[in-house]
Amino acid sequence: MRLRFPRIRIGFRMGQLFVMGWIGIGLGCHRETPLTAIEPPLTLESWKTLPISEKYEIDTLERLKLSDPKFQNQRQWDQFTRTVLLPAKRRDLPPATSH
Repeated sequence: MRLRFPRIRIGFRMGQLFVMGWIGIGLGCHRETPLTAIEPPLTLESWKTLPISEKYEIDTLERLKLSDPKFQNQRQWDQFTRTVLLPAKRRDLPPATSH
């Protein structure tokens, strides 16, 4: 008994796209993060001295969260956000006035 598989006909252009897609997937999977991109945790004292343009970015707040083990608890982080971060943000960034 002989197995028969149907022939699939695709155009040259579709074949190119298929091959290039697999090459792109293969190349994208093996990238490593450079060591310079990994930044150490940020202490509260050093966070307070940052310029306002950096202070409230998500990456900066993630680094701050990693600095203290108690912030790994979401309830503790939320409390810290309410009691420290939001008042500091209100002082640093005054509300926008509408004209």
